[in-house]
Amino acid sequence: MIVLDCNAVIAMMAHTEEGEALKSLIQTNERILAPSVYCEEVVHVIEKRVNGGFLAQEEAITFGQACLSFVDEFYDGLDLWQEALDASVQYQHSSYDMFYLVLARRKAATLFTLDRSLQQVCREARVNCIEIDDEF
Repeated sequence: MIVLDCNAVIAMMAHTEEGEALKSLIQTNERILAPSVYCEEVVHVIEKRVNGGFLAQEEAITFGQACLSFVDEFYDGLDLWQEALDASVQYQHSSYDMFYLVLARRKAATLFTLDRSLQQVCREARVNCIEIDDEF
C-alpha cells in the first residue's frame, strides 16, 4: 500500500527521472491512498506550472485528472487533522505534509515523496518512506 504525495505524482506524470523511478516501484494492483489535501496541492502545483509556462493551459485539466485518478482512495482531513496537528508540532514540520505522514502511519503504508525534509521526518517518526538516491 502506498500513500502518494503531490510532488511525487507530479514527477511521475511529468515523466521526470525521479518520477519514473517511483513508478517502477509500484507493484501491479497496489492500492494508492492520499489525504484529501492532495487535491488542493495538485491544483496549486498545476496552476504554478501553467503560470510559469511549463504546462499549456489547455493541458492543465487533463494533467490534473491524471494526477487525481492515480489515487485509488482519498481520506478525509477531518479524520486526520488532530493527529496531523500533533505531528506537525512534534516534528516542527508543515501540517500539510503531516497529513501524508499520518495516513501512511495509520495504514502501515509506504509514503512516496520527493520532499527531502519530509523524508527526514519520516525517518524520525519511523514511517516507511521511499527515498530516491541522487545517483540512480
